[in-house]
Order: sequence, then C-alpha cells, then structure tokens
Amino acid sequence: MTASNIKVERKERPLIKKGNISLQYFKGWDSNNARPVDVEVAEVSIRQGFASPENIFFISVVDSVSNSDRFLPGTFLEAEKTDFSFVGIKKIFAAFERFINKIFVPRFAASIIAIFFLLVPLFVFSNFGSFSYTVDEGEESLFLRPSWTFGKSSRAIAESHLELHDADKVTVEKFGSTDVISVSRSYPVNLTVDGKTETINVLDISFADLLKSQGIEFDADDIFSHSLSKKLESGDNLVIKKVDYRIRESDEVVPFETIYKPTPMMAEGNSRIVKTGIDGKSFRTYKDRYIDGNYSDSMLLKDAPYKTGRQEIVAVGDPKAPASFIDGSDFMDIDIVDGKPVEYESVIENAVCTAYSFGTGIWGASGMYLVQGFVATNPNVIPYGTLMYIASDKFTYGWAVAADCGTAMMQGLVDIDCYFETYDESCMFGKKRLDVYIVGRLTQSQLEEYAANGMFYSRIPS
Repeated sequence: MTASNIKVERKERPLIKKGNISLQYFKGWDSNNARPVDVEVAEVSIRQGFASPENIFFISVVDSVSNSDRFLPGTFLEAEKTDFSFVGIKKIFAAFERFINKIFVPRFAASIIAIFFLLVPLFVFSNFGSFSYTVDEGEESLFLRPSWTFGKSSRAIAESHLELHDADKVTVEKFGSTDVISVSRSYPVNLTVDGKTETINVLDISFADLLKSQGIEFDADDIFSHSLSKKLESGDNLVIKKVDYRIRESDEVVPFETIYKPTPMMAEGNSRIVKTGIDGKSFRTYKDRYIDGNYSDSMLLKDAPYKTGRQEIVAVGDPKAPASFIDGSDFMDIDIVDGKPVEYESVIENAVCTAYSFGTGIWGASGMYLVQGFVATNPNVIPYGTLMYIASDKFTYGWAVAADCGTAMMQGLVDIDCYFETYDESCMFGKKRLDVYIVGRLTQSQLEEYAANGMFYSRIPS
C-alpha cells in the first residue's frame, strides 16, 4: 500500500492590486530530492475577482518550461507576503452609498449599511490564505492560487485536483496551524460471480468483507477460490461459484447385471447365455447439485425398488475352471495338486455323475439351501455334510458338499447328481464318469459359519 500526503499550510494573505502585482518571487522546493530549486516565472496573469474591478483575488503563474499553470508533481511553492492595498475601496464605498440613498434610506443609515457590507467581504478575504500542496508519490499536478478553503481540508483536497477512488481512505491530522492529509490508496482486485468478472478497488478488507460490500449473498455450500478470511492484495483474482441443490424424483428401470462364469463344459473361447437377465424397476429420489446454474452431479437419497430384476449369467468356456462355486479352503486347509486334493479319506473312481437343476432358492433333502457345488447322493453311502472333490483328467466339477438325494442314487443307478443353477448348464454337463475324493465331513458350526458369510444356510440332520 502507498500513501499520498498533501501538506496544507496556511500563509499570510497575498492579495494583490491591479496594475501593481505585488508578487515578488517564487521559490520551488523539490520534495523528492529534498532541495530548493529555482522556478522561472514566464507569465503572471491577473484574473477578475468578484469583489470589484479594482481588486483581483486570483493569480495564475505560468513557468517557462511547461507553459502551464500546473506545476510539476511533488513541488512545494511559496509566495512572499505582500502589502494589502485599499485602492478602489473609497470608490466602492461611495458607489454603494449612492445606491442606498436612491432607495430612500437616510444618509446616516446608508453609511452604516455600506460600511457593514464592505467590512464583511474584507473580513472574509482577510481569512484567505495561500496553501501549499505536496504529493509524496509525485502523481498529481497542482494549481497555485490563493485559498478558497478557509482552512478546511475537504476544500483543500478539491483545490489540489487530487483524484480519489471510493475505497481510498483519507485521514486528517493537525499539527498546530498545519493540516496533514494522508490518503491511503486502494488497489484493484478482480471478482468473478456467475461467470462475470468485475474489477473493484478495495483497501484492507477480507474476501468475505468484499462479498458483503457488494451485496453478494453466500453460504457454506458455495465454492470459493480463496479462504473467506484472506486479506486481499492488489491483483487478486477472486472467484465465487454459487451452489444450489434441487430434489428430483424418478421412476427408473434398473438394468440387470451380467455375470460371466467360467465353465469347463464349453470349449475355450466359446460363451453362452445360460440365464437371461431381467430389468428391475425402482422409485428413486435424488439430490442434484447445480454450480452457477449449471447441473454438476447428483446424490441418491432414496432407492425404493418395486420390481426385482434378475442377473444374466453368461457361461464362458474354460477347460481348467471348476464348475462348482464352493471353495474347499473355506472349510479345510487342503491344497489341490495335479487335479486332486493332497489329503483325502477315500476315493470312488469312475463314479457315475449326472446333473440336475431347479434354479435358485431351492432346499435340498438335507434342509440345506442348494447352490452350485452341492450334490445329491445316497446318504447311506455318502452322508449329508460330506466334503468331496470331484474331477477327472478331462473335466473338473470341483469342491462339493452332499446336501440332497434322489431316486437314481437310492437305486444305485447313479453315484453323484451334480447341482447347477441353470437348466442349460445341467444339460451341457450330461453324464460323466469322474473320480470322487472323500475329504471329510463338515460340522454344523462350519456350515453355520459358511452361511454367515452369505453363501447359503445349512443344517445337518441329526
């Protein structure tokens, strides 16, 4: 921040009389270099005053360099005291007295009135003083003239032709007969609101103060380029983006989700939709955000489905992938090496294996919720809850749990009937001869823990 100081100093009145200019000299003071300088007077013009043709109260000094009645910025000028002359005063008095007599006022009263109206301007003019102005910054050109300010700082500023901005701060300090007027200069900042930028002069205020002074309402949701407490500096580029929210309700279609499942029942690279997806429907409530009137983003406040959709399942051929969804490591820490578990109790080689499906949400004879990986057995041969691994050199069903039974198994026609969630997959499985490795029997607590993870609910019949 910079400041301009105007020194307003009262001098003896330099009234002059016509035809005998009593201005004896001008001295210049270079305030920037703190030294006296000579000012060559090229012309002194006398301007008509309003008191009478015999008395001149304005002077204009023209220097030979600038040929102007404005002196260079930062220059202090002093006019020497002169004597006051009463030339023409008697003529004025006589003319005024004659005027009073013409309106039939007694001679004595006319004299008193004339004296009164002559003393008033003399008193006024006797209080005129010459003022000297200096501008520290050297930015302003100033006039030299007898003062019309009567010692008032506001008039002195006006006489100085000092240009002030609305945000400039003017302070006045008195030092005896001298007034020192300090001007703290404002500085420009750029403020952008609603995408429109305006340059505003400010002085020692914060971002929040600026917004309030401009009548701009704001709240915590708005986006600000700077902290609201930031003290502004010259050239700051300030931006406020107005944010508002709107509630929106929408009846929407919820697209189905597509699940890709590797399966060893198809050649590698082939795929097939084994369950067609169905879109759902939901009534949703959103909170939309707008920035400067333009849509930005949304927040889901409420989701109320009223039609349940269904996932679409696509089988993707992968000869090495197991068909079962069960991971045996959830129950026992047993590795699979070369297509079979490293530990097991017994094995049924070349067991006859078929496949079946009832979709999802089906309970087996054991009371367990069926998922792909549960199988039907003869519980007298392979009890419910038995953990197995079913595979061969050409096909892998994977980990399996005995959870259901069927007529073919009870009659000994089939050893294992593998469950699939889709009918198409069960058809692709057909009938195979696979090795069935009996790994162990799961406990009720193991099945309950597995069910707690969201896979299925199971109970082993007592």
